[in-house]
Amino acid sequence: MAGAHHVLLVPGFFGFATLGEFAYFAHVRDFLAEALPAVGVKGEVEVVHTLPTASLDRRAALLAETAAGL
Repeated sequence: MAGAHHVLLVPGFFGFATLGEFAYFAHVRDFLAEALPAVGVKGEVEVVHTLPTASLDRRAALLAETAAGL
């Protein structure tokens, strides 16, 4: 989306974006998807799928790759 903001949700160390059918950020993502347009902010909310036990360098690289692809 041209000119859009991107909100990236990143799980913490040993954090999981999903665990089985449980989506860690589901409520946050839903809230932001509704709240941002309500205040006039165009954008997309993305969950960054990192590797929970990867090194900080690897997790940062995955975050950078995700951001670069937006």
